[in-house]
Amino acid sequence: MRAPTPLRQTLNLWISLLILGGLTFFILRTPPARAWMWSQTGEEAFAAQVKGMTDRAGDLLRPRLKTEPDAEIRYADVNPFGVNVFLEQEADPAKRELAVKMASEAGYHWLRQ
Repeated sequence: MRAPTPLRQTLNLWISLLILGGLTFFILRTPPARAWMWSQTGEEAFAAQVKGMTDRAGDLLRPRLKTEPDAEIRYADVNPFGVNVFLEQEADPAKRELAVKMASEAGYHWLRQ
């Protein structure tokens, strides 16, 4: 018996995947499977149920967050609010200073030029 060629192996793989996908699609379209997917996802449309199930499967594969109740929060004392400015478009230096002063008085401690 001779070894299968790469083309034959590829065709066998694709045919197997198509058959498996068709069987999966057929099984998921049955009323018990639809009822179960609805109980898991809350979606009524078939496509939304399938997407919800893939999202749930992805959640099982992702690593869980490690939350600690007493974890130190870095940069908690830094004011996070900022504003975009276009100071290079203003020709008058006094108006540039006024724009920066107004941003500071409004509580913005970060300027992005």
